[in-house]
Amino acid sequence: MDNTIKEKTILNKSISILGCGWLGLPFGEFMLGKGYVVKGSTTTLSKLDTLQQKGIQPFLFIANKKEPDDSALLRDFLKSDILFLNIPFRRSLENPSDYLDEIVQLLPSIEKSPIKRLIFASSTSVYPNDGKTWHESDAIIPETIRSKVLLQVEQTLLNNAHFDTTIIRFAGLYGPKRPSGQFLAGRKEIARGKAPVNLIHLDDCIHILDQLLNHSHEDDIFNAVSDGHPLRKEYYTKRAIKMGLPVPLFSNEDNRKNIGKIVSNNKIKTACDYSFIQNPSSEP
Repeated sequence: MDNTIKEKTILNKSISILGCGWLGLPFGEFMLGKGYVVKGSTTTLSKLDTLQQKGIQPFLFIANKKEPDDSALLRDFLKSDILFLNIPFRRSLENPSDYLDEIVQLLPSIEKSPIKRLIFASSTSVYPNDGKTWHESDAIIPETIRSKVLLQVEQTLLNNAHFDTTIIRFAGLYGPKRPSGQFLAGRKEIARGKAPVNLIHLDDCIHILDQLLNHSHEDDIFNAVSDGHPLRKEYYTKRAIKMGLPVPLFSNEDNRKNIGKIVSNNKIKTACDYSFIQNPSSEP
């Protein structure tokens, strides 16, 4: 009897994924497999058929719209219990503050929607490259405009009383169609060769999202980064050779003011009793 009740509860759940790209699409497929109703957005017309074929209800939204969007299409998209806000912070933005504007213009529509839980895909780039080990509770003084804007987005969402927010600070993303060996292959005069890497595999991204949905960790922040932190020069050289690509060439200069960081994952492992599936240090 209890199992029947639990299964019905799961099957009634719905999630909207704003940004069905490299992470959002496979996460949507995973949630479909768990019985969720999944809605997914894309900014590319040709991807609508792909979403439809996967069983995800497709929605097309135009990127970089300056005017607030409270259309019937957006209202329909937001008719879900959960919103995964997975809008990439594009480096092509001339003004990084435009990213905050993109998020803020969505808030009135989200506030009027049935959304009860919002998960925001943030980044460990908010932490300075100062040689420290960083935890979620540490006070951050942003070292770039991008990290400052990202922190502003996080706080804007966490301070909104209309829904519960979970912030996931993802490390460097790698996995299928995004092999880490390609990241620096063939490049020259690369800085911070002795800095530790902070990466996370797609498999772990998806399972961490699932775990956080199964736990009551609203209005909180979590780092999502794998256990292994090999040095950049050693790791990316090894991965490039593995793929048969030109090896990256690192600068011999040791810039003490920009020596990287280690991002701690202790909180997510403790809160969700989570064990990472992939480890950069143990890749073949």
